[in-house]
Amino acid sequence: MKKFFYYLSGLLLACGPGRDFEDKNIFGSQTVGSTSVSIASTSTTGDESPAWPQENIGFGIEKTIPDFVFWNGFAEGPLSSPKEVQLTTRDWYDPTGNFGINAILVITAKYQCSSCAEEAKGLNETIKSWQSQKRKIKVVTLLINSDTNGLPDITSALTWKIQYEQSLSCVGIDPQKTFASTSSFSTPLNTIIDPRTMKVVDASEGYTKDYSKLEELENGNK
Repeated sequence: MKKFFYYLSGLLLACGPGRDFEDKNIFGSQTVGSTSVSIASTSTTGDESPAWPQENIGFGIEKTIPDFVFWNGFAEGPLSSPKEVQLTTRDWYDPTGNFGINAILVITAKYQCSSCAEEAKGLNETIKSWQSQKRKIKVVTLLINSDTNGLPDITSALTWKIQYEQSLSCVGIDPQKTFASTSSFSTPLNTIIDPRTMKVVDASEGYTKDYSKLEELENGNK
């Protein structure tokens, strides 16, 4: 019943060189319904979960990501049996480190972006390298369009996940461009979040192959 309440509330709130740029909001003011991102924020989460930080809520740098934001998509796991889930910020929150998340990387990507494809192709190997170094980094890719440049759906996420062999990371759909501060931005947009506080510590446009800030955050949270 509690989960239903949060879900219902969410419905009511209803690249420099080598980078691809957007010069307009391709979705305009379209309503995308419950298949996009939903938000239902609360400061009390029950006995089973710690209270969510409530200071400076938002998606920009130094902002605290809202509680119970979710996107339709696929979790980490074998590509032979992809598991469709709701990817939610609640699953990223690790205030004590007990859940094994020391840093979070959210990649906002689009199909027609060559830099997004370049990052996606090497992402699984990058994550394997982090795992070999005992780094605990959560990686989520959120697609803002489909392969035909329309609104993304769950098939878009599945196609991306299989095409780029994203078995070690999550892939979801985000037609509302949740982490974009403006309607015009370059992709991929890499947003780094601290799982201890759920604050955005950095956001960079374009793929530079530089994950030093992400790794620095992970080191600090060990």
